[in-house]
Amino acid sequence: MKDNIIQHNRRFNLQWHITHRCKGTCWHCYNDISVTGCLDCDLITARKIVDDFVDLLSRFDMDGKIHVTGGDPFLHPHLASILEYIASNNIEISIMGNVTEVNNQNVQMLHDFGINEYQVSIDGMQSTHDAIRGKGNFEMTMQAIEKLKAQNIIPAVMFTLHRLNQHEIIKVIGLCNNNGIKSFNFSRMIPLGKGKKLSQAMISPLRYKDILTNIVDLTEENREYCNLIGKKDPLFIPILAEKKLIQINPENRKICSGCYLGINGLTILPKGEVVPCRRLPLIIGNVNTTTLYNIFLNSKTLNTIRNIKKIVPCKKCIYLYYCRGCRAMAYAVHGDVFGIDPQCWLQRGI
Repeated sequence: MKDNIIQHNRRFNLQWHITHRCKGTCWHCYNDISVTGCLDCDLITARKIVDDFVDLLSRFDMDGKIHVTGGDPFLHPHLASILEYIASNNIEISIMGNVTEVNNQNVQMLHDFGINEYQVSIDGMQSTHDAIRGKGNFEMTMQAIEKLKAQNIIPAVMFTLHRLNQHEIIKVIGLCNNNGIKSFNFSRMIPLGKGKKLSQAMISPLRYKDILTNIVDLTEENREYCNLIGKKDPLFIPILAEKKLIQINPENRKICSGCYLGINGLTILPKGEVVPCRRLPLIIGNVNTTTLYNIFLNSKTLNTIRNIKKIVPCKKCIYLYYCRGCRAMAYAVHGDVFGIDPQCWLQRGI
């Protein structure tokens, strides 16, 4: 298993939800505060998490990055203390937050701790974005982007894709390019948390294939988009391979890319619960009772998930070691982490 970690990526990513506090009203949010409540990670647990992460990185001889998020991390009463302790351990930090608290004082704090990336969300052009995230949020986001850029903090734009905004993803990519934004990525809406109410807004497999193809074509036609657009969704792999932009070795039997579950990442919730991915709500341990290293290596659930041959829909696919679809999406829709990714066209012969 350790060979797979090293083969896949030399960096271990920890997504850490230090709070559930949030002023946002996003339709699709995977966290429903009415269920979870406004929980915060306490400082004792926070220090243990950082210490555990340092130990894990040392044991695996890997670099690491902590993506501090929430909720809105700025609403945690001790955010500065948490960031200071992470920085004192020389761990790279990014923030994944909202824009309501992105003011000059908070941006200066991020700069002082050496943080060079802040993820913001743009879910469409102004009217669409504001319908999803609240009136005035689009303009607030654009102002936040300028504040971040002024302190040399990269505003990394994230777009949550569903049927209600699919027609504007290319427009948002253009908006990013025109405003000097250097990082754009997107995730599919997963019917989890508040997003359960949007299950009918999921995109069909054929339409999703068209969207991915259009994005790849855009990067090929306009080279300045190559470094702007991230391609983190595993289902990019078949498109890139078909266009001969990457090479697939059918004899390969090591995980080279695709879904990172059990390979090089974990997610921690405010009270120390550990899940394989924030969008896969399976508790595999708690840092208050054991270490991150022990959870990562010895969780029965995680070790079961690592057996990718159990993904029956993908078992005979040429892209098994490169893709595997989104396991969180399969779980959210079918209740089975080994089920079919409902937006994969290959398993439907499309």
